[in-house]
Formats: sequence, C-alpha cells, structure tokens
Amino acid sequence: MTLTIKKWFASGTRVPLTLPSGKPFEIFYKVLPIPTKNAAENGNWVTMVHGFPTSSFDWIPVIESIRKNFRQGTQEGALQCLVLDLLGFGESDKPNNHTYSIYEQADIIIALWRHLGITTTKIVAHDYGVSVMQEVLARLQEAFTPGVPAISHLVFLNCGFFPDLHRPILVQKLLLNDWIGPAIPYVITKAAFSQQMASVISPEHPLTAEEMHELWIGIENRGGTYIYHRLIRYIEDRKLNQVRWERSLRWVIETNLGSRGTEVEGVASRVGFIWGMVDPVSGAHVAEYLHERYRAFDLSQCFYISSGVEMIRIYLHARIFLSYTLP
Repeated sequence: MTLTIKKWFASGTRVPLTLPSGKPFEIFYKVLPIPTKNAAENGNWVTMVHGFPTSSFDWIPVIESIRKNFRQGTQEGALQCLVLDLLGFGESDKPNNHTYSIYEQADIIIALWRHLGITTTKIVAHDYGVSVMQEVLARLQEAFTPGVPAISHLVFLNCGFFPDLHRPILVQKLLLNDWIGPAIPYVITKAAFSQQMASVISPEHPLTAEEMHELWIGIENRGGTYIYHRLIRYIEDRKLNQVRWERSLRWVIETNLGSRGTEVEGVASRVGFIWGMVDPVSGAHVAEYLHERYRAFDLSQCFYISSGVEMIRIYLHARIFLSYTLP
C-alpha cells in the first residue's frame, strides 16, 4: 500500500454542512475521476458509501483496480466518483456525547449531494452505508425529499437488511451493552481490533499488517475510538426502521426488476447485489433469504457472489463500472 490514510485525509476536503435539524458538522469527502469506455457516462456521478467501522479509505483498492484495467484499454470519458466519511468516521467530525443515527447520516449525504450540485448518481453502498441508503430510499417512497438526486444504478454489498438475521461479532455485542459498551473504547487496542476485523475478512484475501494498521489509524483519528459504542446504535436503528426499510427494498426490487419493468421517478432503475458469502455477520444466510423473500423476481440476474466479504474488486469493476449494465 503506497497511499497512507493520513495522506488520503490530507488530499481531501472537509466541508461544513448544516442539517435540517440546524446542527452544523464538517464532513470529509473526495471527488475522483474513474475512467469509462462509455462516452455517454463522461461527467456523470457515482457515490460510494462505506461500512462500519471504517471510512472512505476502503474504496481505494476498488478505484485503483478500475484504473489499472483501463491502462490496457480505451478510455472514452470519466465518471466523477464521490467518496465521503459519514459522521463519526474517518476524517469527518466525531462529536462526543452525540446521539448518532442513520436518519441523520441520510441528512448528511443529501446535504453533500446538494452542496456539490449532484442531480443524478449511481450508488455503491456497503454495510452501514446500505442502511443509510435504505433510509434515503424510504424517504423517496414516502414523499419526495428535496435535494435527493435521481439514482441511475444501485449496488448493495453485504448488509444486514433483515435484523433477525444479523449475527454481530463479539465486539459488536459488547459495544451494544449499556454497561460494557462505554468502557470498551478505553480498553480496545490495535491488536484486539485487528483480531476482530480478521474474523470478518475472507481467509482467501487477508489484510496485511500494514493495511490493518491504516484502518486502525482511521478509527483512532479525531478520537474515534471513544465513540464507537455510540455509532454501534445503528443496529438498533435497523430494528426500529425494519418495516420502512424492508418496504422500500421491496418497492425498489418490484418496480425495477419485475416483469412489468415499471419506472419510478427518483429511484434506481438498476439494482444489484454483490455478496461475500463467508461473511459471518451478513453472509450466505442473508443472500439466501433475499432470494427466498423475492423469489417472484429473478434475483440470480443481479446477484454476484464471491467467497470473501472484502471489497469485491473484480465483480465490482467488471460488472458495474465498466459495462454499466446489470445482466
């Protein structure tokens, strides 16, 4: 790894955003060009939303993999790739004694889209980021929310769509405990973090010690280790919003992947799932349930399977970014 997370943070922008609640926060983001063979895509946007407990730094291998592929081919244009750190992550503000929520994170990403003047975007979201996008989709279904761009493609990586199927690892369970959770940040070490992260990474593609160190630096940044018992409440948000978010998921699938091919304004016209099957938290059991739950629709045509839970680079750039079609 040639680019350190500190250099990554230094090369980006922290922008002040005021949310509908009136709360001001500074949010980190970067805009990077991604080459495309499709000239019609030149200047279009793709937004990548990271998972828990990391940051936008996760997406570097994906972006570099796409760029490497194009060194051997013809480039007709470039997408504008927006990556950001959600509140409490990476280089964004990490307020202590704050009640973090997925609802507020949706406000943040909508505010950033508005700030950048984005009117149409593709979405690639992972884990925690998927929950944020589910909230955005729920708002679109219930009533149009000003500032939300049209979503041309929507790609989900491993996520706990269904709270009853979520299998948190030990440290997540401890962080959720009202008594133990607040103490965890004071005793967690890089070694303990690395051990827990290794348990959800594919054994076929383990992170190097250097890569694990960079992730830890991103978490430690701006006192982040002291708020993870607050950030983990997203698991409770999933339970509280289960009906709304599952309804919006069904709505997106049925209106865009159904035989009628119904188009719904403001909602993704293409939906895909990229799934790491050995993920112990939201792996094969979630993928299988999605197939069962929506068996009236041929999800096999939009499901790309890998053994790992890490950013699935080949599938991501070959199926989504390079062709811009979901078979």
